[in-house]
Amino acid sequence: MGYPRGCIVPALAVLSLGVTAAGCSSSQDKSPQGSLSVRFVPSRPFRAGEPSADVIAAKVTISAIEARKADGSWVSGESTSATTFNLVTLGSEGVILPAHLLPEGQYGALQLRFSRVALSLSDGEHLELVSSATGWEELIPADFTVVGDRATSLALKVEPGGWLHLDGGQIEFDPDIQFEGILR
Repeated sequence: MGYPRGCIVPALAVLSLGVTAAGCSSSQDKSPQGSLSVRFVPSRPFRAGEPSADVIAAKVTISAIEARKADGSWVSGESTSATTFNLVTLGSEGVILPAHLLPEGQYGALQLRFSRVALSLSDGEHLELVSSATGWEELIPADFTVVGDRATSLALKVEPGGWLHLDGGQIEFDPDIQFEGILR
């Protein structure tokens, strides 16, 4: 998994954002479907100065969720919208991604696709890091079962201070996400 590291791009220089989610499931798949929701909960609150004393907002966009079935095949969760949330203000309640439809079955991992990171700095500057068409991937081992016509909710623990690293005009985006469990 490669994480982006490169020059920060001023927000006004970004003309467009094209995001597509690559999927391995077939639209012909007629197996029963269940819904999957994912809740991000911080392992602790942001500490002052994380990721940098100059960052007052760090908004990340998740453009797709994919799941690896027990047989090793990947399916894309069917959803129509991306989710953007601010890491700096992510409270103890966390954030819940929109529900995705997945075929019934046993799964062994999630893969999140991040498409954008937007920073707001204390001096009023706005910076963006935009992905390629498919987004940056974060693989998360997670054993769970999706049952047709039922909702499955997963909790993911995020380490707020480790996602972004600023170094001399460079930004590195490196999510630190762990599977916490199935919510009942």
